[in-house]
Amino acid sequence: VSISLASHTIFVVQSQGSASTNTPRCFAIGQSAADYQASGLLFGNLFSPYTACQVYGLNAGFYSGTFTSTTPWPKGIYCNVFDFQSSIRQMYLTGSNVANPGANANNFTSASTYYYLGCGYNSTVTGYYNGTIFEVLIYTSNLSLAQRQTVEGYLAWKWSLQANLPASHPFSSSVGRITRPFVRQFNPVDIVGCVLWLDASDGSTITISSGTSVSQWNDKSGNVDHATQASASLQPTYANSA
Repeated sequence: VSISLASHTIFVVQSQGSASTNTPRCFAIGQSAADYQASGLLFGNLFSPYTACQVYGLNAGFYSGTFTSTTPWPKGIYCNVFDFQSSIRQMYLTGSNVANPGANANNFTSASTYYYLGCGYNSTVTGYYNGTIFEVLIYTSNLSLAQRQTVEGYLAWKWSLQANLPASHPFSSSVGRITRPFVRQFNPVDIVGCVLWLDASDGSTITISSGTSVSQWNDKSGNVDHATQASASLQPTYANSA
């Protein structure tokens, strides 16, 4: 997937099955197939069970912040909004702002071309995620407040997380969904710059190799950046309810 780390918004809907110090990476992006730290992003900390977001720039610069210290990680919408030039670094958990970390990165302008589901790798630590990934969305800009909340509302009501949205959120269960006759449902690609959309609720995008083992998860953004795993021993399990 082609994404400039200089500006992006990423949503990952996930829940962890169990906490482990060396296996907490549910999603990662990198320039190299061998090392996301070449310049990349990961959801999940390196050496602690706390769920974090870390973005690596050039010359080993990085910024990081913690979504939650609760383990296992609760089911939620984990969102990172970033823009290097305007110093926007915001982290949200199901609509609540949980961190605005600083940075010591020198440059975030490089584009990343590899993404990893259920793992993240560097020269020191390897490991696989134990949990459920429901949906992933990547946009190539820092979304506005209205755009971010629209995506959060879409994801929250889709994955039964609306009660976890802040009461002030325009799509929280206390406010209720706004419905209008003859207007179709929001679609993530309505917002310009959607470069990756993995949707586990759409069974037609899932390729089963054997039993419940998934060999491919198709990208719905139109960019054909499908997630694939040819090795049967490493294939994740598909569940139609979680």
